[in-house]
Amino acid sequence: MSQTTHTAVVTAAVRGPLETIQVPTVTPSAGEVRVRVNWTASTPLDLHQNDGGLLVNHPQVLGDGVAGTVVELGPGVTGLKVGDSVFGFCWREQKEKAHQEFVTAPEYLFGKVPDNCSPQEAVTLPNNFVTCFHAITKDLELPLPWPLPQNYHPEHADSPILIWGGSSSVGQFALQIFRHWGYTNLLATSSTQHHKLLQSFGAKHVFDYRNSDVVESVLKAAGGPVPFVLDCIGSKYGSLEPISKIVARGSKVAILLPVIVKDATEDEAPIYEMDVSAAAAWKDGVVARGVRTHYYLQDEFFKEKLQSEIMPTLLAEGVVKPNKVKIVEGKTVLDRAQAAMDMLRRKECNEARPACAACLRRDILCEYGVEKPRRPVRDEAAVSSSASPQQAPSPVAPYPAFQNFESALSVESTERRLLEMKLVHHFTTQTVTRDFLSVHDEGVFTMWVETAPALGFKHDFLLNMIISIAALHITKIEPGREDMADTHRLYFNAAIKQHRIALNKISRENAEAVCIANTLVTLPTFVLLQNTEVARYSPPLQVFYLLRGSVPVYKQGLPLLARDSMVHRVVSAKPNMLEYQIEAQKEHYRQPFETLLKWRAPNEEIDEESQKAYEHALSHIGCILHYIEQNENAYVLRRILYSFLVLCQQTFIDRVKEHNPRALVILAHYFSLIKAADGVWWMRGISEREVFGIQSILPEVWQWAMSWPLARLALYASIAAPQMGS
Repeated sequence: MSQTTHTAVVTAAVRGPLETIQVPTVTPSAGEVRVRVNWTASTPLDLHQNDGGLLVNHPQVLGDGVAGTVVELGPGVTGLKVGDSVFGFCWREQKEKAHQEFVTAPEYLFGKVPDNCSPQEAVTLPNNFVTCFHAITKDLELPLPWPLPQNYHPEHADSPILIWGGSSSVGQFALQIFRHWGYTNLLATSSTQHHKLLQSFGAKHVFDYRNSDVVESVLKAAGGPVPFVLDCIGSKYGSLEPISKIVARGSKVAILLPVIVKDATEDEAPIYEMDVSAAAAWKDGVVARGVRTHYYLQDEFFKEKLQSEIMPTLLAEGVVKPNKVKIVEGKTVLDRAQAAMDMLRRKECNEARPACAACLRRDILCEYGVEKPRRPVRDEAAVSSSASPQQAPSPVAPYPAFQNFESALSVESTERRLLEMKLVHHFTTQTVTRDFLSVHDEGVFTMWVETAPALGFKHDFLLNMIISIAALHITKIEPGREDMADTHRLYFNAAIKQHRIALNKISRENAEAVCIANTLVTLPTFVLLQNTEVARYSPPLQVFYLLRGSVPVYKQGLPLLARDSMVHRVVSAKPNMLEYQIEAQKEHYRQPFETLLKWRAPNEEIDEESQKAYEHALSHIGCILHYIEQNENAYVLRRILYSFLVLCQQTFIDRVKEHNPRALVILAHYFSLIKAADGVWWMRGISEREVFGIQSILPEVWQWAMSWPLARLALYASIAAPQMGS
């Protein structure tokens, strides 16, 4: 019997709490598809509808950006099939809105999620991408022909184009789109920490909108009034007022609606203005238009092509890159949606991330990942002259008190054995077949697909570890698989407990299995870092502890291995670690960081032992940087990146544990380099979360020192070539 209703999140009253209701599950009509929603983005429109009653009929299902899986096709659908992972901007009817279990909408509102992007990243595009295209082509009347003609040179290629709010989601996509179509004289505003990122997206000049002379600076760079302006903020006093002084007769201004005249307070509703001509003192002859994205369907070509073809193609080719995201936590979908709404309402934003929690026109994701972060909330008042103190040690595997393996799996069942068989098969056919640990070595590849599973059938701890890692992999490639998240934690706990017992009884019979399992232990720790919440940041000490703790296991097990064991190949893979340690301590590798080493904060004193630890760490970082600049293979890069966590001195780790600002800045330098080799499922996104997390707890006097790691992040994120090692 087919499902007739499902759960949806709605705004039931102006300024009221969100609610869940049951809504009809709509069978797709001709040309429509039904999509199971896996990820959805909360946007300012949700806030305007809930708190301001904008364009809403209660109860109103919220959300218009969706990523999910096609589960049913209507007659005549040819471009999609059941099982496709799709993303799209849907908004017109309740059945299309995003904050519900299923959406039913025309197939032209969806594109297929490309292989180089996760669904949770893809969901940041549709609303903002479509807004960009519509604003540029309709409101600014600048052509974006598709397909892009060879050697295309637009008429206004050299005309100044200003994006006010360049670090917003719409602003970032606008810069990338303009650049791709050959528009070269791009100007943007943002806070200073985003300037390098926007320059990497094509901005010729970037201005701090908070500077008192921003109007004069823009006019000087443009050589006079700006002919084209895209306002991604839509604030009467924050953007329209200065823009009105930058434009002149003949200028065209596209403004995202609604124009915010006054934000809501606890006692007062917000004030909006939909008539942009009345929202500012425009000079005669200025054409100011409010962007009404929903009208893009009036263009038949874009109706059929924009979301189904243009958007996924540009994403797949790296022309546009998804925004960074913040995953919102909560036990239920209502908890997550309400948390996202509250974040939008509070305008939570540390200005550190391109798509941080709730800046105007930015996205946050209403989903939760594999493992909920358990990092301590920092004391905001402590962030003055030093970084906030750590309040509790970071967690280490296994996962705390999740479920008892023996009781959970004491009863044999067909379902359990079938699950285990499927996961072992997944491990050998998918998890380890591409970009896994040292699989560029044919012998190591054989170890993962043949030797490890065979040994697993003899040693439960290795079999359970394999099953756990396969389940973890599925949670990363199929977001929303809570069943696999639970399976991962259950089997991982069992594997860790059994592995410790085996290690105490290590012998020639089990040494190879012990070492292989030891290699797999660290992966879940890296995945935990992918779920870091910047607002609750503390350094990832568990990664140091776990990687450093693996070394004695190898020292104990390697002498017991047969000479032809492939584990030797894993341990001795390039580069040779003894040679690397010697190379990495050459003084010239520290030269890029001499200013950081010599500079002292007010009242800062550094003992000799700590200074040597900082120099040691920066030498390693400089050597890693050298490997990156030499375009070293990504497998080699990841190997030396891991080695830093093992080889850095204990004194450095102690300073990190103390939240010493200098140590944290150096750690941020290290994590920024991971971005150059994070094209694997267990590392993707770590760089951003750690670098921005560190920045969020540093005192103001240390913020200058974050310019280097932030610039590295922007550089490696902007590289459009395929991931190294792919």
